[in-house]
Amino acid sequence: MRRHKKSKAQDSAFFWSPLRFLEHELPAIRKKSQNTVASYRTSLNICIDYLEDMKGLRRERICFQDLNKENLKDYLVWMGQIREWSPKTCNLRPTVISPLLSYASEECMDITPGFVSSKTISTW
Repeated sequence: MRRHKKSKAQDSAFFWSPLRFLEHELPAIRKKSQNTVASYRTSLNICIDYLEDMKGLRRERICFQDLNKENLKDYLVWMGQIREWSPKTCNLRPTVISPLLSYASEECMDITPGFVSSKTISTW
């Protein structure tokens, strides 16, 4: 079986399409409150802003590959050392990434290695 590599544009489109994760998966399937969904949305937006501002990625081109171990570790450092957020906040903000990657990896096996790799990141 031959695999076709997705283009960055296809990956980016896939990244933005499962944001139905916030609108459907969390409240309907996982039974999360609207406050939890709002918190996840805020945390995800902060991470996307970080990737855009600090990593130089164009927002509309961000994809799951950009949520790699190196970027997530740098994100933790940025929160703690640059933004000087408390360890509790630094641990809370990335909590949205793992369930999002888990959800996406159920939809596309190409994301599974990134999801597994993200699980190995130690927080504060």
